[in-house]
Amino acid sequence: MTGRGHLPQVHLIDDDDIMLELLVSLVESIGATAIAHPSAQAFLDQYCQSPCECVVSDIRMPGISGLHLQRALQQRFAVPPPLIFVTGYAEVSAAVESMKQGAFDFVEKPLDGH
Repeated sequence: MTGRGHLPQVHLIDDDDIMLELLVSLVESIGATAIAHPSAQAFLDQYCQSPCECVVSDIRMPGISGLHLQRALQQRFAVPPPLIFVTGYAEVSAAVESMKQGAFDFVEKPLDGH
């Protein structure tokens, strides 16, 4: 638990159901609350900021991409939640752009548990 009594929340966004299940299992194994979203739009439709959270999102998704999600969060919130991107494609330009725009990290799939 955090100092305020809230469990850390990790919002997980991926259009691949299997990857989303793996991410949920990984997050729950460290004692955080995993909140799964099948798309960036689904996440944006129900998201409300909370004190102890981060977002882990695939960068390549149909509809709203991870980079568009990042821009939307920056436009909506003075202090957007920390954002970690995961991708199955080594895209240097996307990684550079996301980091320049304030992403916390950029990780390639497959993920290892660490």
